[in-house]
Amino acid sequence: MVRGVSGAGGNCPPGERSGAGDGSAGVCSAVRGAIILSDRHSGSRHLEPSPPRSQVRDISRVAELFEPFAGDDAIQLAERLIAGFGSLERILSASSSQLRDVAGGYDEACRAIAAARQLVDSAYREHLISSRIDAADPVLHRHLRASIGGQTDERLFVVFCDHQQRYLGDALIAEGSRGQIVARTRPLITRALALGASGLLLAHNHPSGECYPSEVDIVETRRLEAVCQPLEIALIDHLIVTRTRVLSMRLAGCI
Repeated sequence: MVRGVSGAGGNCPPGERSGAGDGSAGVCSAVRGAIILSDRHSGSRHLEPSPPRSQVRDISRVAELFEPFAGDDAIQLAERLIAGFGSLERILSASSSQLRDVAGGYDEACRAIAAARQLVDSAYREHLISSRIDAADPVLHRHLRASIGGQTDERLFVVFCDHQQRYLGDALIAEGSRGQIVARTRPLITRALALGASGLLLAHNHPSGECYPSEVDIVETRRLEAVCQPLEIALIDHLIVTRTRVLSMRLAGCI
């Protein structure tokens, strides 16, 4: 869910693209606000179920990774992580502290998981960098599901593009709680202007598994789009992400 709140005073971001008499004061005020993302179904009993486990296969794969670090304990450690997180996807998206808590130590094995995650992230980013950014790209969707879809708290991810929708950069803008995330508008716009971005692709996750925007999501995404327009920055899309699905707010007719 997205909701605007007023922000502290201050100057507009340097390099703001506005012309005389175009209502730039109103743009400045809007840029100083914030967007609040929240999952209206957080705490709902109808949470997205964990996917079916192919336990023998998954445990075997994880144990192979752990064997150099855990030796004879590799299978037991793999079983512990699969049971604790429920899937390989959740293991890969877990934080270092979460991994250590469930693993009960085994720091080298946890670092191996972190290295595997970085390798996967690098492969996805390599694709993004070399391709035109497309909100319907299945590789992008896999990256989003893997990086934020399985998180138990809300996260806002942004891809910055040039005028031909080629990749300029990406960032995890904000992290929140299970039901809400607050992201300041000003740093988002400032980063876009610093990169010379002409387009933004937003994505945030719904930990409940409900892959549809709330009314407030829709209203505030439109508000952000209105802030971007005078700055000649297009809001390409806003994607809602869960572990198994990605929904385009633009294709759904929400923006």
